[in-house]
Amino acid sequence: MNALLQCLGLKRKEPLPVKEDQPQRQSATAKEAQTAPPTYKWKFIDANAFIYQGVLKLHDEEDFHELDFTAISYTWSPNMLEWRKWILDTDGYPHEEKKTRVPSGKSASEDMERFHLFFTVVCFLVLARGGTFFWMDVLCIDQDSDDEKAFFVPKMGSLYASAVETHVYLTGSMFVTMSSKELHSPIWETRAWTLQEYIKSKNVVYCYCFSGDVMQDIKALTDSRMPSRTVELRAPILDKYKSTSSDNAYMLQMATKDRVTCYFENDSPFGPQISMTSYMKTDMWGPDTNKIIGRSTLGKSLYSMKHEASKEQTISMTMVLLAGRMSTYPEDMMYSVLGLLEMEDYQVQYKIGFEEAKAGVFEKMKPDVLSMVLGSDWASLLEGKYKDSALPRVMGSEPTIGIDKIKITNSSKYTRTVGTEVTSRKERFRVWKDLSRRQTENFSVVRATMGSQTSRLMIMFCASLFDNPEYAYIPTSEIPEENIRPVILSGVAKLTDEEYHDKEFKYDRMVDLVEIAVCRHYGLLTDPRDQQYMSRTALLALQCEESPIGCLTSKGAVLILDAYALSGNITVNVIE
Repeated sequence: MNALLQCLGLKRKEPLPVKEDQPQRQSATAKEAQTAPPTYKWKFIDANAFIYQGVLKLHDEEDFHELDFTAISYTWSPNMLEWRKWILDTDGYPHEEKKTRVPSGKSASEDMERFHLFFTVVCFLVLARGGTFFWMDVLCIDQDSDDEKAFFVPKMGSLYASAVETHVYLTGSMFVTMSSKELHSPIWETRAWTLQEYIKSKNVVYCYCFSGDVMQDIKALTDSRMPSRTVELRAPILDKYKSTSSDNAYMLQMATKDRVTCYFENDSPFGPQISMTSYMKTDMWGPDTNKIIGRSTLGKSLYSMKHEASKEQTISMTMVLLAGRMSTYPEDMMYSVLGLLEMEDYQVQYKIGFEEAKAGVFEKMKPDVLSMVLGSDWASLLEGKYKDSALPRVMGSEPTIGIDKIKITNSSKYTRTVGTEVTSRKERFRVWKDLSRRQTENFSVVRATMGSQTSRLMIMFCASLFDNPEYAYIPTSEIPEENIRPVILSGVAKLTDEEYHDKEFKYDRMVDLVEIAVCRHYGLLTDPRDQQYMSRTALLALQCEESPIGCLTSKGAVLILDAYALSGNITVNVIE
């Protein structure tokens, strides 16, 4: 890639005048204000000024709700902070002198040029979509100021919800080819922050950056048969561009003669189409086929949740999906979804570690919201500094799909010194394994339907000891059929598939089930003889054991294929 920096001449910003010290008497109110968290204005980048004038111009707003703007959703790359420092400090020197500002080393210099080219594409597509101002975190938040980050981070959900549209760059700042693995397995889909950015955005537009001229490849994938047109554009950044007849693919020729192709497409139930179809065209039956199919299924679930789900479904599904993602800063595994958790007034802190951040967020979570996240992780949290086994793990678990919560049946409050107080029904059940029953034939179907490849989801059976205490002492074969309910457990007993299918290996436990929510499931039992369970409503509960001091320890989530399995009184149960 040639030196793109030749085509940019950034102008020096005049420093603000320095005010002379003016000693004043401070009132008590003023002194209190000094201890309050500082506030900041919102900054937005002027795409028009950058493309047509070669000027990085930031626009200040007290309230972003008063501005039509585009939000940018992407992923950071190594050395991006160095590029940020360079572009904010650049002050109009000739190219030879500016180049000395770039960190030494060939790879660093290439990174600077790539980031700059990526930023150019971002600005261009904002203009192409009819916008002017856009928000991009690397430049719009002072990354060196903990106070500034603490002010903006909780409000990210509202920012993306207020944007006219959100431009999603699946491959981050990378320029790819049609066969690039970054295009087929986008890192954007693995990051914690991008989950909230997608769900909260009103209009999502997927954007792509390709190396060179790939206009014909895009035409082949999008079935565009009309001829392209070429438009001459004189600007410090672009020499010219041409677009397809659909007006969403552009081949940019830079003043340095570098060529790149950018393309955008609207969000749909099928996810990012170029990313999906390019893989199918180049390697339909490659080694990652199953992964691509799973990605497509998950994308459809996300799209449905974004457009159709209730608040309860959105919040619980958020915690499920977050667990399969990652963040640069450990605290962001909690802070990245504050907007979805209705916690935009939460005071975030960095450099405290994930455990402290998690405990702080859950302690401040509203009881109804906390109730929605319980049971969203089908395993249990028994490790870490704060060992509250009722809380979802957030990290280190696998998304399990196949059920939707439709009615939350409890309220909850968490304190790190006690645990989670769950206001709901708790009853004692007997749970056992029985391979002679026909429902166990659905074992593999259940695992596939619920999207689990590694979690030990297993079909077992249960009977209430609340209604019939004598069931604890008789053989399971003597329990009447009408009182037996199929139940799906996570592999909390650490059974292997071999042990599950081994007739000689017994599993028979007395457990406490704490009611969480009524769920809709996707026909987990398909045998017509199981008609009583085909209403597709079930009860989600936590499988608990009582500790010597009387508290409960959750061993994982349980789905009883009977929405009315518990009938006792509502009580307060402490799960630690």
